Amino acid sequence: MPQPNTPDTPVSRFVAVAQSCIQASAQDPNASEHWRLFDELLVSFNDVAEQDALPLIEQIMNEGAMRFVARTLARRATERFAHNARAWYLYGRTALIISSDSPEAGPALERAWSIDPDADLLLPLCRAAAFVAGKQYPEAEAACHEMLRRAPDSADAYSNLAIAMRGQFRTNESIAAAEAALKIDPAHEHAPLNLALSLVDAWRFDDALTLLRHTIAQRPDDDRIRLPLGELELRLGIWQSGWSNMHARFSLPGLREQLRAREQECGVPHWRGEPLEGRTLGVWLEQGYGDSILLIRFLPLMAERVRALGGKLVFGCFGPLVELFRPLIPADVELNVDFLKQTDFHTPLMSLCAPFGFGNDTLPGEAYLGADDADVAQWRKRLGVGDGRLHIALTWTGNPQQTRNDIRSLPLAQLEELLATENVVFHSVNPAASALVATLRDKGFNVIDWGPELKDFITTAALLQAADGVVTTCTSIAHLAGAVGAPTLLMLDRVASFIWGAEHERTAWYDSIRIVRQAHYGDWSDVVARTREALTVQAKAASTRSK
Repeated sequence: MPQPNTPDTPVSRFVAVAQSCIQASAQDPNASEHWRLFDELLVSFNDVAEQDALPLIEQIMNEGAMRFVARTLARRATERFAHNARAWYLYGRTALIISSDSPEAGPALERAWSIDPDADLLLPLCRAAAFVAGKQYPEAEAACHEMLRRAPDSADAYSNLAIAMRGQFRTNESIAAAEAALKIDPAHEHAPLNLALSLVDAWRFDDALTLLRHTIAQRPDDDRIRLPLGELELRLGIWQSGWSNMHARFSLPGLREQLRAREQECGVPHWRGEPLEGRTLGVWLEQGYGDSILLIRFLPLMAERVRALGGKLVFGCFGPLVELFRPLIPADVELNVDFLKQTDFHTPLMSLCAPFGFGNDTLPGEAYLGADDADVAQWRKRLGVGDGRLHIALTWTGNPQQTRNDIRSLPLAQLEELLATENVVFHSVNPAASALVATLRDKGFNVIDWGPELKDFITTAALLQAADGVVTTCTSIAHLAGAVGAPTLLMLDRVASFIWGAEHERTAWYDSIRIVRQAHYGDWSDVVARTREALTVQAKAASTRSK
């Protein structure tokens, strides 16, 4: 901030308060003095003329600790100078600086664009970033091209263009855009990751691996690179370094808070190989239900290793999974439901995979979970198994909060095509899908909704084991079906989760799963056709058996 020339002008008063605010923020941003100065700054801003207000906001934007203040001032500027495109631009830009997926940014930038597209050279680039955050990829593409028209050597524009192309399943164009960004700026912050992800989309796994390893060597503390590197290594069966690099997942906001809560709020240190003689090690589930079902197979071996080290294992389990997991929990392992009791050390379940060396030789593909035989028999009666028709448990979408849910889910048109398979009764185990199932039934499709009755995973497991087979997309149901050994057709998008590896039809994790993967990114037509073909063969066999 510049030094005030006189103490009596609105600008000099604002600058003086801003300097005090910056100093207070650097010392303690939560101090009451900081908030008093912030209020004073807003009041003084109201007296600053339009021609002076916006340059002052831009100066404050460059002060890291003052970015939230800059956003508030920019929002105030849009109230005072609603006709000024640059005020709206600064509001949108400061919102993006604070959070790349800010809901405030897009509307503000569009307002700026509607008033004056030339409000700032970087306005198209900011619009592209906001469109990317909102998954409006065609609009992001157009904004990137406008930015490149203005600044042909904008590496940022090419990097965002790579994301826009990838979001539209235009993999080769995405690769070309990311490579263009790196040609302009070899040290670009985001382009290496965008290129690596696009190379994975293209199944150029070796090229992606080389790029990620080269980048992490230059940026050893960049978890944004280390996490996809770990995922790719696990996809390719490079177990030790893959499991180790997966610790970078705790850079993600939700998981970071979970780790901080245990280590700082509960005062339990993360286990890093310390002696366990006479001590307790708390192991907890930090991932979703599907990953928990996947990794629980290792719990008995983990307990054995902890026991050999003289320690005692305490297992923190999600409530809905307790009855499903209970038979797998060793007798000397203490079960703690939904939260982890005070222990000497803690560690997430996945984090034990690296120190204990889990890999191919500890990766059983056979069933390791299962429901009670009597419950399975009861479900067979309820489903009508054996009546001459093929009875298939079905999921076509997962948790809508999952970042890839729109990519991994079967679109409605393809779902209806699948449901049209003759002599097949589909049993929906999708939660919260009753309204859609009712609509599908009204259209004449043979689908039954069991979602409201499936209150826990052990009940769902019994249904999956009772059915003739399972058809699912990449959801927790896929993991549950594989864990109980149910014959399963897994419909995957072209790349899908790293868990499903780099093979086309089989996975080392589950012997009972056959993968039906997209031949082309974003195209489900071939997946549905092959799934229907397999179901038709099974349906004919079911009809023959009943005669």
